[in-house]
Amino acid sequence: MPFLFSAVTDLLQALEDNAASTKIAMKGWLDQKNKDHIESWVKSYNVTVDSPTVDVVAVLSTIFPDKRTDRVYGLQPPSLSKILGRCFRLGVARIEQLDKWKTPGQGDLGLCVERTLRETEHGHIINPVTLNEIDSMLHTIASKNRFSAPDVRSSAKDDGTETSKMLGSVYHRLSSREAKWLTRIILKDFSTLDFKSHHLLNAVDTRLVNAMDIHSTYEAAVGFLRNQKTVSKGQAPLMTSLRPIVGSKIGRVPYLKGRSVKNVIQLAAGRKMSVEQKYDGEYCQVHIDLAKGEDCVQIFSKSGKDSTKDRQRLHGPIKQSLHIGKPDCKFTRKCILEGEMVVYSGQESRIMDFHKIRKHVSRSGSFLGTDLDSQ
Repeated sequence: MPFLFSAVTDLLQALEDNAASTKIAMKGWLDQKNKDHIESWVKSYNVTVDSPTVDVVAVLSTIFPDKRTDRVYGLQPPSLSKILGRCFRLGVARIEQLDKWKTPGQGDLGLCVERTLRETEHGHIINPVTLNEIDSMLHTIASKNRFSAPDVRSSAKDDGTETSKMLGSVYHRLSSREAKWLTRIILKDFSTLDFKSHHLLNAVDTRLVNAMDIHSTYEAAVGFLRNQKTVSKGQAPLMTSLRPIVGSKIGRVPYLKGRSVKNVIQLAAGRKMSVEQKYDGEYCQVHIDLAKGEDCVQIFSKSGKDSTKDRQRLHGPIKQSLHIGKPDCKFTRKCILEGEMVVYSGQESRIMDFHKIRKHVSRSGSFLGTDLDSQ
């Protein structure tokens, strides 16, 4: 039996209900209640990395939509509400109800969608929407947006259907509650929820949290775990086989923000530390595979998006610094580097201010907010 989208919205709704009924002083109780609910849900639907009936990547992408930085839908509350108004052919009164999200205290667009559609909701849904249908639709919508990652733009098969028609065909098959959650998934806004992501990751597979530390995308982490063989007695633990893969961004270690020198010393708590100068630049992770020839450089941004083309001006300096293509090249096959991208002025012999970066780095081919900048 196909895995239905309603199964995911059942979990999301339960987590929202938990958050709404819990006071701040009961935060510990809320965490445990959410953990128990998540573990029960995962077990009842057999959501595992090896499940033959559940696409676990689609599940994770739906429950953590903000982590899919590679998918950009180009939809915000104003544009999405207009599309939904046309899809459901709403009259003036119901459009006013739908647009109450604009008024403080009336809830987000997702809640207003639920209220509006609930008025005309009737009976059992004949053709319920599956999770894979939702995931496929979102992937296709993202593939039409030039700000999505290159692999997303190139992988989906676009049949020419307009985004509004794709959304309409799915929304018409959803209950009002499911429509609420789809709206929030599209907008990547789960502000009404309060649960720890590692509770779900651990419930799906206890190795998944560690796998995400090395492979920052769900596809790469889940793919790695699926390819692992059972470790026989006497062999090293399974997770010791985790290795970075060139082409798959490595997850960043968590950072703590120090408020003062004294606070930093307290945070360090006697641990060994390495100290380096902090440059005011933009984080980037560089992957190099010499087997790819001239196109050997791949660059990921802080969010995990493939920004290789946008950071084209970095390719030359990277190749020069590593002596790529020369006998004294610093490595033989592959390497991964982390660093801060800065703009250096040879004329002034100094690193320029952070805002100068946007003059040299585009976003999907566009230079944003640079019209009034000085050179």
